[in-house]
Amino acid sequence: MMKLNQASNLNMGKVMYSIFIKIILELLFCTAIIMTILGTATPGTRSGTVTAYIAFFLAFFVLFMFQFGFMEMLRRLIRQEFVTLGFLFYGFKKPRLAFSSATVFATISTIALFIINEILALLLRDRFPILMEFVMAKETPAKLIQEHKDEILVAASAYLGISSFFLIVILFLMLPFVFTFMIRAEFPQKNIFKSMFMSARLMFRKGNFFKFIALLTRAAIKSVFFAIIAFFMGLLPFVGNSSVLGLLLNFAFLVNMYTALIRIYLAIPVMYVGVMDEWNEDKRQEELKPVLLPAPDGEN
Repeated sequence: MMKLNQASNLNMGKVMYSIFIKIILELLFCTAIIMTILGTATPGTRSGTVTAYIAFFLAFFVLFMFQFGFMEMLRRLIRQEFVTLGFLFYGFKKPRLAFSSATVFATISTIALFIINEILALLLRDRFPILMEFVMAKETPAKLIQEHKDEILVAASAYLGISSFFLIVILFLMLPFVFTFMIRAEFPQKNIFKSMFMSARLMFRKGNFFKFIALLTRAAIKSVFFAIIAFFMGLLPFVGNSSVLGLLLNFAFLVNMYTALIRIYLAIPVMYVGVMDEWNEDKRQEELKPVLLPAPDGEN
């Protein structure tokens, strides 16, 4: 935790600007991809569904290409190596390393999205038919919203709640592979699958998985706590009558959530560097162990 606090104090500004630029770039590229491809799709048809998943796969691919460069940037920051904002494009500069990594994780994400959508459709199609009608509408269904506002709100809340649950489960299952991009960049001789295996091996070594969860929790809990307080204070009746106070509370919420995001991101390379240093030290100690040779024949 001390290393995380030191890393936060030293690199908070750099990471803050990097995340902001990363989010803007991802939004621009992914929105352009999804809107362009979905514009050619026909809702409610099999070809339209396939086209939609192709669009999401390409969007995920771009996201992970940027994520590859961002994780390399963070790793270099923690190791106090040379780094610039240009490392956000590291994945595009090193396609041999990043292309396969982004492809594998984009494929996993697209499959997960397909499974979640199928489960949601199975759970909600009969219970909230208005939701399916709303989703399949070719144009903005203003009249539909006006006539079934409460029903759509309940259906959308159920959809978001169940989606959030499955998203948390998937993120939890993917935690063992969180070091993959850094391993791939640091050990280019390892392919993506060996990098994923090494990431999982490091994570489950000496209880590192639970240590990592504890580190993530401690990294974000303070900021998330204050963000929750600001959010619920913003719902109080007297706050609604004060635009200035409401604005301040919204600002406090955003700042604290953004701080939590920064510290969570920093916790990943801090944990990785610590685990790798421990791994290398154990290997060095293993090599220094004296080798016991068998006694010559005839000697006790």
